[in-house]
Amino acid sequence: TAAIAFVEVTTHLPSEGRSSLTYHYFFDHAITPLGRRLFDPEGAHNLALEVVRRGLAPRLSREGNTDDDSRIEMRVVIGKGERMLQFPGPIGLAAGFDKNGTAISGLFDMGFSFVEIGSVTPLPQPGNAKPRSFRLVEDRGVINRFGFNSEGVERVGEHLRDFVNRTAGDLKDSNNDDKITHNVGEKISHSFLWALGWAWNRLMTSKPRTGVLGINLGKNKTSEDEVGDYTVGIQK
Repeated sequence: TAAIAFVEVTTHLPSEGRSSLTYHYFFDHAITPLGRRLFDPEGAHNLALEVVRRGLAPRLSREGNTDDDSRIEMRVVIGKGERMLQFPGPIGLAAGFDKNGTAISGLFDMGFSFVEIGSVTPLPQPGNAKPRSFRLVEDRGVINRFGFNSEGVERVGEHLRDFVNRTAGDLKDSNNDDKITHNVGEKISHSFLWALGWAWNRLMTSKPRTGVLGINLGKNKTSEDEVGDYTVGIQK
């Protein structure tokens, strides 16, 4: 108990988990520099995306939470109608990082008020030949020449449906979770696993955060019908 109390006072990891400034500092000063040394730009990009997808990236900190004054409303005209979009904050993520919509939940969890995935092409395509991403160390930037590498609208559509189902809470527990165990050993094992699950969810995940989700559409490199490609993306 004393050890846990000491860790809480010094790091806030037990109570805040990935939201704690200690976790943010660890990623900023250890994980990120190490990743840049060990991986080429595209490899580092893919690793970062996987970390976010698995829910291991730093989460929006307590200091970073926005209040009602930070909300932004934007009126969008769609055909003859209008729709009001409400952004939780002013900072979002443009297309190019999560090209196939595999890490949407994790990106919202980091604090982005909007997330734009893509570009998504009608058919899968590999993009340009490698190397196609280059670091500009002095400018703290990158040159991106991926060339619309995409899994295609069908596969990305599956990722989007998975995201919607998770957000809506449609994923149900298996029937095995409802069974009552009468064996003492099974009860102890079940309680231990439940405790581990509770600790993991407390430290590594949070209440679902959402925002405005956008999809950037693109055309296939070999397509001769650009309008048709964009039409397919809209219809899907």
